[in-house]
Amino acid sequence: GSAFDGQTGVNWQFQDSGYGIARITAYTDNQHVTATVIVDANNGLAQYPAGVVGSGNATKRWQLGAWSTTTEYPASVTFWADRLWWGGKQRLWASVPNDFENLSGDFFGLTQFDNAIWWQVQAEDVNDILWLSGAGAALIIGTPGGEFAGSAITTTDPVGPSNFHTERQTKRRCRSVQPLAVGEKLFYVQRAGRKLLSMGYRLETDSFGSTDLSVLAERMTRAGIIDMAYQAEPYSVIWCVLSSGALLGFTYDSDQDVTGWHRHPIGGTNAVVESVSVIPATDGLGDEVWLIVKRTINGQTKRYIEYISRPWEGADNDGSGGDPQSDAFYIDAGLTYSGAPADTISGLDHLEGETVQILADGAVHPDRVVSSGAITLTSEASVANIGLKCAARMVSNDIEAGGQFGTSQGKAARIYRAAVRFIDTLGGKIGMPDPDDLSRPSTLDDIETRVPDDPMDAAPPIGTRIEDVVFPGDWVREKRVEILADQPLPMTVAAIMPRMHVNDR
Repeated sequence: GSAFDGQTGVNWQFQDSGYGIARITAYTDNQHVTATVIVDANNGLAQYPAGVVGSGNATKRWQLGAWSTTTEYPASVTFWADRLWWGGKQRLWASVPNDFENLSGDFFGLTQFDNAIWWQVQAEDVNDILWLSGAGAALIIGTPGGEFAGSAITTTDPVGPSNFHTERQTKRRCRSVQPLAVGEKLFYVQRAGRKLLSMGYRLETDSFGSTDLSVLAERMTRAGIIDMAYQAEPYSVIWCVLSSGALLGFTYDSDQDVTGWHRHPIGGTNAVVESVSVIPATDGLGDEVWLIVKRTINGQTKRYIEYISRPWEGADNDGSGGDPQSDAFYIDAGLTYSGAPADTISGLDHLEGETVQILADGAVHPDRVVSSGAITLTSEASVANIGLKCAARMVSNDIEAGGQFGTSQGKAARIYRAAVRFIDTLGGKIGMPDPDDLSRPSTLDDIETRVPDDPMDAAPPIGTRIEDVVFPGDWVREKRVEILADQPLPMTVAAIMPRMHVNDR
């Protein structure tokens, strides 16, 4: 750099190696040490002569480091435009392109496009940077005060110290949860944690805009989202962990215009999810959702690392392929025994004292309580899936069936029969939920799946079919259908086709 000498007005130019070396020889406290200042001279180490700054003489030419325990350290990091970017407070730092440990702001006093970038995000309120994420030609910057986009001023030159700026895009405000890039959208959490927002470029305004994805299920996210992960296969799902420990899923497929929230209660006593992550499956055929789950087991608090198994898949239309029925794994914190036929299964110490569900050779076995890390079956099995019950329950909206004089909404009606189209399903119950409290357990009827042709010494097969059931409902004003899968078996409901009488008076 350069500096005036203060007397003759001469502007002295200084050039050095850009670094100095000091050997600490004694420690007093965290602010005072004794050191010998040395440099690399004549291919060796030589001590600075007396009178040189750094050898006992004070100087005003110093600068506090941008990153330190005093100035704090960056809170977020990402890659964009061939640079490694850091964000902290309202500052951005970007490395030299493709040299991610190099933060040189100039080259012998000259600033060029390929130098590092130091940038201050300007706004009328304090906006500490919470996260960074690249989105095509822009760097999206999330802050508690709004969302900014950093980009090149002109597209004719590369992003650099003199060709970069930031502009506020929206003011939805952000929470410190790392966003997810899904397709062409960026998904992030609003500051209060209750809303999942999607951000995308809008051609009509030449800016990025945000859409609230929680508007149709705002009650589900009231506790606040604290963690997210995206699973692309076998289904496109954004998994969300709430501060209450609940696990939610948000199915998103923009090409098919499909969106939907779903709860995933965790089996066991006082079980809560603390973290979620998605990694590729070892067979390369999908993604696995991994969880840290805190449980109360045998009166003690335990934390387990668990993952969600892929859904059971039936055979193709020509009868080829498909999973064995014994592979159906619809339990929580479970393990699989596979080996010689046995009626005593051990190795279940992690579920000591818990009541477990069992699928033995593809058939539902009566529940057992784990004692001394083991259970005893009523008969031998070669494959047994054993774990905590995790029932799946669905309740439809108030069904609109029409009436002689217009809508059936608000009118008393009775569902007397229902046809349900199931895919790869076995077992389950159906009925009408309590109209006064949808969360209250209902009185449901079993869905009969065994037919006379099924052998009595084997489980009925998992299949795809339409079940026509007599509905155990009564006359009500809210016409809803409840379906419950409470056994360790798969169930997919494709359609519900109820038949009902409507009282038009």
